[in-house]
Amino acid sequence: MPTSDIEKHDELMKKMSEAKQKWDSENSSSPYGPDETDHLLSKAMEVAIQQGKGWGPGEKEAYMEKLMDDDDLPPLFASNAKDLEKT
Repeated sequence: MPTSDIEKHDELMKKMSEAKQKWDSENSSSPYGPDETDHLLSKAMEVAIQQGKGWGPGEKEAYMEKLMDDDDLPPLFASNAKDLEKT
C-alpha cells in the first residue's frame, strides 16, 4: 500500500496507464472501431500520463469545495445580474 505522496502518485499513474490500455484494447476490438472521440480522449490521457498529471496533495479537495460552493457560480449558470456579478 503506497504511503508517501510520491508512491501514491506513481500508483495512480500506473492505474491510469493500465485503464487506458484496457480501453484502447476494447475500442480496437469493437465491431465499429474507435471513433474520433475515443481517439481524442486516448491521446489526452496519453499526454496526461506522460506528464505525470494527477491531483496534487489537497487539490481535489479544494476543487470539490469550490465546485460545491454556492457563492462560486460559473457565469454560464447565472440567472440574473446579481448572480453574474458574483462570478
